Amino acid sequence: MKAKQIRQQFFDELKDAKDFGLRNNRPLVTVAYAQSLDGSIASWDRSKLQLSGSESLDLTHQLRASHDAVLLGSGTALREDPRLTVRRGIEGPQPIPVILDSRLRISPDARIFNEPSRIPILVVNSDLPEKLMNDFSPDRARILPCRGCPNGNLDLVALLSLLVHEGIFSLMVEGGIQVITSFMALRIPDWLVVTVVPAMAGGLPALEGLGPRQPGCVRLLDWAWEARGEDMVVWTRPQWSSGHHRDRFETKRDCDESKSD
Repeated sequence: MKAKQIRQQFFDELKDAKDFGLRNNRPLVTVAYAQSLDGSIASWDRSKLQLSGSESLDLTHQLRASHDAVLLGSGTALREDPRLTVRRGIEGPQPIPVILDSRLRISPDARIFNEPSRIPILVVNSDLPEKLMNDFSPDRARILPCRGCPNGNLDLVALLSLLVHEGIFSLMVEGGIQVITSFMALRIPDWLVVTVVPAMAGGLPALEGLGPRQPGCVRLLDWAWEARGEDMVVWTRPQWSSGHHRDRFETKRDCDESKSD
């Protein structure tokens, strides 16, 4: 019963995501991924692990259909060439792919550009030469310049504000490891939806370390789990040490820890 209530609360908040975004000048952010029982989400060479069972894969596509956009780092996009579409018989709109690609490395022939009902957003560093952006026509991709950090990574906090102005009020973060770690280190996610599958993979974990300002564990609020076929799905909120989410965003201090590719 608890899992059903928390899951319903999650989807109710997604329905009100526009109000949330307009109030807070950022989208409601969900981090969603699948891991093995030993915590692996990718192989040691960072290649994809096929982990989720059929029923939890259906949930992934339901989550995509419930968010305005799905975000992925350029490294994962280059390695896996995903479609980031809603499939498997799930009804709902196609989310807008948001690819963090500070140096615009993605190929114009990538599969995310094959869905005609949407235009993907490619987030690049604002100092990228304009001539490099001309490989993509406006009807193929939306190039979104974003402020960079001193280390060359994208400023994720600044990006969230830009996405609201693009009409994106709910954002699903699917990976990869560096992106999930960066969102967690900056204390951004509002919800976590984690699928745990009954397998041992001996691969790479979801988090690479949250930095010196996150000692110990990030505690979880309102958590519950439910079975999806053979898999276990955990629905939860992170309990951030500071107060309201607006107080968590200290861009200048946090910027150096952000990893966006």
